Amino acid sequence: MKLLTTLILLLAFTKAHSQNLDNTEWVQIKALDKNGNEINVSRNESLKFYFKGDSLFRSTNEQYSYRASYELNNNILSVGNSTKFKIDSSNDEILVISDIPTHILQITK
Repeated sequence: MKLLTTLILLLAFTKAHSQNLDNTEWVQIKALDKNGNEINVSRNESLKFYFKGDSLFRSTNEQYSYRASYELNNNILSVGNSTKFKIDSSNDEILVISDIPTHILQITK
């Protein structure tokens, strides 16, 4: 079963608004499943997200090693071709997003 993941990201260096993430860096501080239970986030590794132009860079341990295109439209953040997040709330310090599943499974017995 795919977990609905809520990522709460802390603004690290600059201010941002939900419709403009360009030139902002965010640090993941918490991840929750669809029931509100915390998903283990390693305290030894700092997961950061940097938005620059139309690219999203992700780093672990201060080294950016992942790059994907992103698009922001009506509070929906699309990363690459398949990952989508709904922006639940944002201000100058906190960005809360929820994973939007790309597939919905229906299983019958």
